Amino acid sequence: MRVKRFVGNSMQEAIAQLKATFGDEAVILHTKRSRRGPFGLFGRPRVEIIAAVDVLPTPKTASVSSDDLKALQQELREVKGLLASQNKETWPWQSLYEELVAGEVDPENAQYLLDKMAQMLPPSSPPEEAIAALKGIVAEEIQVVPPWDLAEGTRVVALVGPTGVGKTTTIAKIAANYTLLARRRVSLLTMDTYRIAATEQLKTYAEIIGVPLEVVFTPHALGEALDKHKHCDLILIDTAGRSQHNKMHLAELKAFLDQAQPDEVHLVLSATTKTRDAMEIIDGFAAVLPLNRLIITKLDETSSYGMILNAYRHLGQPLAYVTTGQSVPEDIEVADPNKIADLILGG
Repeated sequence: MRVKRFVGNSMQEAIAQLKATFGDEAVILHTKRSRRGPFGLFGRPRVEIIAAVDVLPTPKTASVSSDDLKALQQELREVKGLLASQNKETWPWQSLYEELVAGEVDPENAQYLLDKMAQMLPPSSPPEEAIAALKGIVAEEIQVVPPWDLAEGTRVVALVGPTGVGKTTTIAKIAANYTLLARRRVSLLTMDTYRIAATEQLKTYAEIIGVPLEVVFTPHALGEALDKHKHCDLILIDTAGRSQHNKMHLAELKAFLDQAQPDEVHLVLSATTKTRDAMEIIDGFAAVLPLNRLIITKLDETSSYGMILNAYRHLGQPLAYVTTGQSVPEDIEVADPNKIADLILGG
């Protein structure tokens, strides 16, 4: 069997090529009409035909040699390759797929989103309609949570993550918003005794905001501090940055949080983090800690936001806050799925 693809500007032209090569005995396996250009809407028309013709054995032998069998297997592989290539070239959402990947959306996640969109829209949909539908799918995909109402009892929240993602500044922003705007009783506890500058920074914020701060050095001291501040509406625990590769430091962090038993543990990641690193961070922290929420910081320091979707889907927990700068308390927002979808798709 011989297999070949014929391309022409019309069906008649493609069939003429087929007959000139294979004659009248050829069998058409697949035909496709398409146009070059985004979404298959623009450019010159094109017709593709994949056809095959049997190559009969000579009368001298009826057996099939191993070489003939290998040749047949190769022909079959070529058929599959031609069909796969044709489907990819004429896939109407190819340009959107490339845009998502260029925005650092993981290819698997990009394919997942476009597969969902393909169930909603016909391939002939205008580009603007496809982009609007895709934004809606991204927004529906990302689960967010509202701010705490703090109506009942004391809520204890710990922020964890690698170094340099802005945990301390984020805690100060949250504390300032709940103290100065929501008029709630807030206290701060820090376990970050490794960086003197970080402790001093948080002390400065605490004094400006007007909230108590305690530095704890052991899990037992953390338990005592929590009991001391149990009259507060919100207790925020700052932790030292930890590498996902350092099992000893992660075990130490786990010992502190086992003592604290926080209501929520928020993993803090920077939007500037590469997706592969973000996945490793999530896996490393999730292996030892009960992560409940995700916070993405430093949205102002990047121009591609696919990492947010990648991290969210990998962790599988709601997005709580995003931060957009260094100013306290202004540069923090409750996560909004529609805004995130706009960022990811360049809105």
